Amino acid sequence: MMTYEEARDHIYSIPRFTAKNKPADTRAFYEMLGSPAADRKIVHVAGTNGKGSVCAYCASVFQAAGYKTAVFTSPHLVSIRERFVYDGEMISREDFTRIFQLVMHYVNLKKLPHPTFFEFLFFMAMLWFEEKKPDVIILETGLGGRLDATNCVPHKALTVITEIGLDHMQYLGDTVTRIAMEKAGILRTDVPCVFAGGNEESGSVIRAHAVNIDAPAYSVDLRAAAGLTFHKNFIDFCYHSRYYGYVRVSLYTCAHYQVQNALLVLAGLDLLADLLPVSREAIEKGLADAKWAGRMEEVLPGVILDGAHNEDGTKAFLASVREDGCVGRRILLYGAVSDKRYEESIRMITESRLFDRVIVTAIDTPRAASVAGLQALFSKAVPCDICESTGQAFDSALSMKQIDDRVYVAGSLYLVGEVKAHLGRHTG
Repeated sequence: MMTYEEARDHIYSIPRFTAKNKPADTRAFYEMLGSPAADRKIVHVAGTNGKGSVCAYCASVFQAAGYKTAVFTSPHLVSIRERFVYDGEMISREDFTRIFQLVMHYVNLKKLPHPTFFEFLFFMAMLWFEEKKPDVIILETGLGGRLDATNCVPHKALTVITEIGLDHMQYLGDTVTRIAMEKAGILRTDVPCVFAGGNEESGSVIRAHAVNIDAPAYSVDLRAAAGLTFHKNFIDFCYHSRYYGYVRVSLYTCAHYQVQNALLVLAGLDLLADLLPVSREAIEKGLADAKWAGRMEEVLPGVILDGAHNEDGTKAFLASVREDGCVGRRILLYGAVSDKRYEESIRMITESRLFDRVIVTAIDTPRAASVAGLQALFSKAVPCDICESTGQAFDSALSMKQIDDRVYVAGSLYLVGEVKAHLGRHTG
């Protein structure tokens, strides 16, 4: 009998013996599985930053409205099971192992190339959702959109494209225009799309593609948030919905960037009102109750985790820190992976002059950026210490913290996950 640990470890080993597959092969494997859950109402989310938050807000509203809701997201922070959620609960170890073996049965037939790490997880998710029979499925793309495994689903109810910036350029292209073209690949004829309208360069690409394939597309920006007010630990604004009238929104977060993500969900709910109607009360409750780990998440009093790992994410992170009302010192725990443009992110952080002290650490991955290199970049502008392990670095930051100080953890979702594991939030 296979154990959960054996199934999990096999999935982690996949990158060692397979490569990116052609979309036709991914689609063929999905169809060989029987096109699981293809008849469900699917909300498909792509973008550079904010995808997971949009998925979380959307799921929370649908659950508040009484819909059975399934969510597939990536990456995970601590447990790989976080990627598979049904009605707010991640998949059990038993179901994970059983569904893994179902996919492996088809892999062992050797009729098609072996699925990649992400494809394997996506196939598992859809098989599990087929069993659960949710009213709505929310799918987050991994990379890009056009060639993403999640894009093989034949029917969608809504597509959402969040803020687009420069990330994963080795795979998606080295300009916002090229990256936007990849993200816009999730659009479908006659399927409504909402997209973040703050960047005209990406917006023009999405609009042009939408016109070309006859997909109704609507841009959303911060002007849609009336009476926007930022408080220490929450954000208030009003939104005028075509279907639900004035909706009073309270987001229990200090992350300013979540306003844009919530607006995308609100606009999307308008477009889905005939297919998946919700009440104004469900919208307000769902948005107020929603949580998304690792995005300006306060895990201890005055200790905040944020997965800012690219330039746009860093800009958004700094905007929230700037308004945090801190009257003491700010201490930053930072770690990065070597294939991100962390030099530019560190430049933005040091030029902000928001932090009084920095601790850099090595993330537990072969991709970790050199701590000596990180320290060299920070120490030009702010006192910077090195700790070789995340746990040691986090404990050191806490030991420095006084009552009015704030500790921030940023630079990589890997780092955020390691801190959460150190805190013992959940395992496996």
